[in-house]
Amino acid sequence: MQKERIKRFKGILRRLSIGAKEEKLRAYGLPAEVISFTFGDPFALLIGVLADYQIQARRAWALPFHLRERLGELSPEKLAEMSVDEIEAKIRNPKSLHRFPRQMAMNIQQAARRVSKEYGGKAENIWATGSLVEFKRRLVLFRGMGKTKKVPMMIKMLIRDHGVFVDNPAGVHLAYDEQLRRVLLRTGLMRDDSVLEMERVGQLLNPEYPAAFDDALWLIGENFCHTRKPDCAHCPLTKTCAKKNIRETAEL
Repeated sequence: MQKERIKRFKGILRRLSIGAKEEKLRAYGLPAEVISFTFGDPFALLIGVLADYQIQARRAWALPFHLRERLGELSPEKLAEMSVDEIEAKIRNPKSLHRFPRQMAMNIQQAARRVSKEYGGKAENIWATGSLVEFKRRLVLFRGMGKTKKVPMMIKMLIRDHGVFVDNPAGVHLAYDEQLRRVLLRTGLMRDDSVLEMERVGQLLNPEYPAAFDDALWLIGENFCHTRKPDCAHCPLTKTCAKKNIRETAEL
């Protein structure tokens, strides 16, 4: 019975994954020029991932674009020469780009200096390794780069959007993101709310590349499996969902 249920889940998620990247970008509600810059420029992408902390995703992904507008350019060299106070002032004024401008200023300065010193001023050199283990090791050294959500999220985007090669795709896990957690807990696929359980489910759904259904699961959380008043009637997973702990997961 469980095997048949997993099979149905995989079939639904596989269908939803077609065009999921584009739908997810549309869900952010950002202008095309913001998406093009943030997701196309390696250093801007790094800053965007670091900015994805306790603010709406659309604000995080817009931060690199608007910071470039205020600075005139967004380069590791320029930011590495600036003080934390100077970067913070640019984030804060005229309207704050982030809920935590001081923390972001420290993260951005450290990232800029690390990219300038260790990677020749080119963020793309961070992932020019091929080794997934080394790639993860490099990323977690960046201040604000959490290993359970941001590292797998960034690796997945680089594989998907930039064709980055890693030697072990089976080691790229689902991001421990609140949307994914809520969906997987309510469906009953996750038995408890832990990183290890998230990794287990990813491997169960797609052992060759566990992060494969990340975007599809995020969209289900965004469009149907809301924190409050989930739209179960229209959710594509409704017939296979256990609808567990709706109240208990309301804070996720």
